[in-house]
Amino acid sequence: MTNKNVDLMLNALWASTVGFDPVFTAVREVTNFPFYDIVKNDNDHYSIEMALAGYGPDDVEITYIPGTLTVNTVNKTVEEDTKRVYRGIAKRSFRLSFPLAQYVEVGKTEFDNGLLRIDLVRNVPEAAKPRKIAIGYDSSQPNVLHLSKQASKPS
Repeated sequence: MTNKNVDLMLNALWASTVGFDPVFTAVREVTNFPFYDIVKNDNDHYSIEMALAGYGPDDVEITYIPGTLTVNTVNKTVEEDTKRVYRGIAKRSFRLSFPLAQYVEVGKTEFDNGLLRIDLVRNVPEAAKPRKIAIGYDSSQPNVLHLSKQASKPS
């Protein structure tokens, strides 16, 4: 396997995950339609921007289940346009699933001029955030640390 092939595989993996920087823990089938970008705004904010020319907000369904975001078309009967000679704007069915890291959830969605934007936010609860533990800490005696700090202060 050449370096170019490895780079292509890693790029495909990177394009299909949100919030796993830089570790990839899921592999999914890569598709070329619809085109999309994943933007990392900062460590806790991401955006998925999807080019959906020819679609409207009623044609697309977004489903969030903790750990997975799915975007797919809504099944509608499409009327044949007898006057259209050539259809170059795709209007086909699609389904894209994005694995999301723990605590990543949908913050906001908008559809403007054929561009679907899904803002994702990592909301880590306070109990799950790292914290420093002082030497002598005992969770069964929460006041021990507090008392020992007061005792060590000069009067």
